[in-house]
Amino acid sequence: MKINTHVYSHRKDFRVRKRKMGRRIYVVRKQMLMEPPPDSFRRMKFTEEEKAFFQLVEDMPDQKGHIYSRYVFKEPWRFVLKVRPNIIHKVRIKDFALEQRMGDIFDYLESNDHRCRQKKLLYGYNRWNYHWQGEEYHNPNPIKNKTLLQILEEAKEELL
Repeated sequence: MKINTHVYSHRKDFRVRKRKMGRRIYVVRKQMLMEPPPDSFRRMKFTEEEKAFFQLVEDMPDQKGHIYSRYVFKEPWRFVLKVRPNIIHKVRIKDFALEQRMGDIFDYLESNDHRCRQKKLLYGYNRWNYHWQGEEYHNPNPIKNKTLLQILEEAKEELL
């Protein structure tokens, strides 16, 4: 279970569209065992017997010159990967009156611009406007609404 992977597909036959010679064809999706990098491999807490089944493989460097290393299972023929259907067979019963009321409330908040007020009541401030106020809000511009003569006089006083 430590190196098993789960693959989901929207198709029953697990095929994927690929382009070949300009045409689109369907090929079977490959399911492979997990090949963890060294830091993840250490966190998986394998026993010494389990670690003996892995070997460290270093991939060819990419365009930036990075060398990627990963642990690969030495004998993948030991595993038989199965495809099991992932079917939703339980559906939550919806209360349509409640859904309609929630939709009405959402439409009211959106159409009348009350989302900001709601955020302020929930979180104590308006989250949507808080991030852009940032530096301007806390560090106002010192020369704003001053004439050039006032700015020059202040600069002259600082130099003296």
